[in-house]
Amino acid sequence: MVRQCVIGGVIFGASLLAAPVFAASDDGEYAIKDAGLVSCKRYSEEKAKASKRYFQFVGWVTGYLSAYDRYAKDTADIAPWQSTDLLAALIASYCKRNPDERLAIATEKLIVSLNPTRLRSGSKRIKVTAGDKTVVIYEAVLRRAQQMLIERGNYAGIADGKFGATTRKAFENFQKENKLDVTGLPDQRTLLL
Repeated sequence: MVRQCVIGGVIFGASLLAAPVFAASDDGEYAIKDAGLVSCKRYSEEKAKASKRYFQFVGWVTGYLSAYDRYAKDTADIAPWQSTDLLAALIASYCKRNPDERLAIATEKLIVSLNPTRLRSGSKRIKVTAGDKTVVIYEAVLRRAQQMLIERGNYAGIADGKFGATTRKAFENFQKENKLDVTGLPDQRTLLL
């Protein structure tokens, strides 16, 4: 939905082959531990079984992303709206096409794809509610979503990061146009478009 946010999903598929290695030493070497060493093939096998090991792999990926947030310059959150489930699915999609690749490399390539839509500085988290559903979202991400709704002609308001009836209605219209569940919320499926 949000062109800037969707870039994370689209670029992931298109730019995965060009991800650099984030090096710790002058020689470009760094240690990979535990789950990062497993192959994408193994990740996919464990995912298919929904095994305990698969969930450990996903935990390793989210830990890696958190460490990236901590140490990367100009990054407060590399995945500001993507759920753990979506991130795990993006890794699974890459692994399906690259079964011999290591999970660490797949995760680094995920980071490269998410980089354009990262949250560069902190932003207040807000709860937005429509009906009986609630989404927690960064105010900055909501502003981005509102801007994209404006650009697509779905929203006549201003991109202020505030969620009210006008923003909800704009999301509903967008969701109807794109054959999504009509929630009126900036949920995962909506932001992915």
